[in-house]
Amino acid sequence: FHIFIIIHKTGVIMRRIITWSAIVVALIVIVFIITRNNNNPADKKTKTAEQLYSSLGCPSCHGSDMSGTEKGPELKDLSEYWTRDKLVKYLNKTTSFIDSTRMVKYQNKYKGFIMHSYDTVDVDQLQMLADYLIKQ
Repeated sequence: FHIFIIIHKTGVIMRRIITWSAIVVALIVIVFIITRNNNNPADKKTKTAEQLYSSLGCPSCHGSDMSGTEKGPELKDLSEYWTRDKLVKYLNKTTSFIDSTRMVKYQNKYKGFIMHSYDTVDVDQLQMLADYLIKQ
């Protein structure tokens, strides 16, 4: 009889341990899923235009202060040459502007350096970047 009571108590304790372990694991999985799903959209929305400028590698050719380098022109007073929509189209597919007079001038000045397209970047982000660049 004493053995039955010990076995019974051990079974009850084990069931409680298993139940609480399952609850803890489920909570960890839920927290992981929530944080993982919230990170991706939030990154796109909360990334500032300045951070986007850096993360896309723009400073390597245009300078961290946008004053230009030996690889690319300065990015100041762009509103004289670009509208937001036109700049977004350019950033998305730079080769479509390759024959314009201004671009030919830059090709001659920055020989060997070609502005690459950002066709894999979300259009909303390109619009945010264009707005930022035009205001400089």
